[in-house]
Amino acid sequence: MIINKEELEKIIIEIKANPDKQEELLKDFKLFHAFFEEDDGIPPRFGKNFRENGPIWEKVTGLDFEAIGRVLVCHLSIEHYLNNLIELSTPKSFNWEKSRISFNQKLNLVQDLVIFQKNECVKGIRILNEIRNKLSHELLANIDENKLKELHQILLKMVCTGKSQEEIVEVKSHFNLFGPHAIIERFTSITCALIAGYCSRIFDNKMDAEEYYNQFRNK
Repeated sequence: MIINKEELEKIIIEIKANPDKQEELLKDFKLFHAFFEEDDGIPPRFGKNFRENGPIWEKVTGLDFEAIGRVLVCHLSIEHYLNNLIELSTPKSFNWEKSRISFNQKLNLVQDLVIFQKNECVKGIRILNEIRNKLSHELLANIDENKLKELHQILLKMVCTGKSQEEIVEVKSHFNLFGPHAIIERFTSITCALIAGYCSRIFDNKMDAEEYYNQFRNK
């Protein structure tokens, strides 16, 4: 059994939804990982000008499956939190689960919420979505350095808010040591925590979403 990227995403979703089936689902993941552990297991690609030159094949090498998987997990994690944020922020009669709206549409729905007004979190999520899409649709894609720099700056703004100048210098020094995936994963953790805190306050206060927002509008 060979598992492609789309199937891998489905496995991750299934594991989250069915913890009792984790062992069974992970067996498939391990088989996939073992099969493509060596570059020789990856089917070659059509060479350039295949139509004119015939069967000249290009070997695929250097794929980092773990790195690709880590980005996909980050994206899926944020989408999970967005789904719950939308559910808590709208009437119970809205059936979002069956609406099947896109990731960008979900962001459009929540981008003006109070929690996103003092940071560029939504912009960062859109950047992560672009990175994820490129990795999902281009076999030999790399993470765009410019996008990564943008995400790094957004992460610094989110972490440094309310800190003293001395603390900011220390934070920046620490974050400069982060590699590409560490930046993405740290951004994911902070974003999910931000959304989780907001959702928890709505739930704990037993408030309707609109009532909760009005508290801030009136200030």
